[in-house]
Amino acid sequence: MEKALGPRKRTLPELAVIGALTSVLAAAVDYLVMPRRLSPGWELALTRKSMAGAFSAMAAGFAAGALAARTPPARRATRRVARAR
Repeated sequence: MEKALGPRKRTLPELAVIGALTSVLAAAVDYLVMPRRLSPGWELALTRKSMAGAFSAMAAGFAAGALAARTPPARRATRRVARAR
């Protein structure tokens, strides 16, 4: 996902779309490309609706993580302490 984002600053909708595409790619690789014995096996414990929810949460997490990584930390207020002489 970081490779797809590149160095350019992105808006939240752009991050959401790229996060969703990354999640879809992960699902496709997990369940279409990988042999069945190497797939995560979520389908054995979860319904299709629950799996869709899990991949949706993954997409939201990708977008939130990218946003957090690209947002500079707030400037910390510093106090000047008078030196004791």
